[in-house]
Amino acid sequence: MGWRGAEGLLKGSEGCSWRIQEDTGLTAVSLQYPSTRQPINKLAAGVAEEVKDLVLQGGHDGVWAVTHSLGGIVQRHIMGLPDQGGISWKGIVMIAPPNQGSTVAHQLSGLPGIGKLFQVLYGSAGVELGAEMATGNVWPNPPQPCGIIIGTQSLSLANPTSWITNAFRMIPGPNDGTVAVEETKLTSGLKVDTRMLHLPHTTIATSPLVAPLVIQFLRYGAFLE
Repeated sequence: MGWRGAEGLLKGSEGCSWRIQEDTGLTAVSLQYPSTRQPINKLAAGVAEEVKDLVLQGGHDGVWAVTHSLGGIVQRHIMGLPDQGGISWKGIVMIAPPNQGSTVAHQLSGLPGIGKLFQVLYGSAGVELGAEMATGNVWPNPPQPCGIIIGTQSLSLANPTSWITNAFRMIPGPNDGTVAVEETKLTSGLKVDTRMLHLPHTTIATSPLVAPLVIQFLRYGAFLE
């Protein structure tokens, strides 16, 4: 079985779930959660409970996670729950995850006036991503094996956030308009397989270039050369 995380803050999508089910034979489930209305730990507990119920109903022996943006951080929090949420995790594909927190969230949430608007739009979960950047807190490690798909298109009409981040040069180094390439990296030393694509943050999860990579990883535990 595989669960497909909602597309981070503000968005949710079926994404490549149908391709996963068709091409791998896995039961693919796309879950959505109130990412702007609850803190990350509550999101994690809710997702874990829903996945656990689906596993029990379907008699599955394990679960792959495929996440986008905040979904990857929700999954990492699930790993910190007792018995990892009561679920046997087979691995994960993280798409554009802010694994080291978010420079953008940190800067915007700290600006006078704008900070309050940011919290209204993105909720406590968005503020937490900025707090991670500020405090250096360490989230639990994701499941293994772990694959990370990273976007590098820093400016896109499809990503309004990128208009701001480019105009004010908010993100250092290569980025997808929302998350820096450096921020996607894990700092724990775990072995990770990565792929970079010239795609923006908002549409990378639904790109036809991404589905084949996800399917490869679910089949082989690695991206093929």
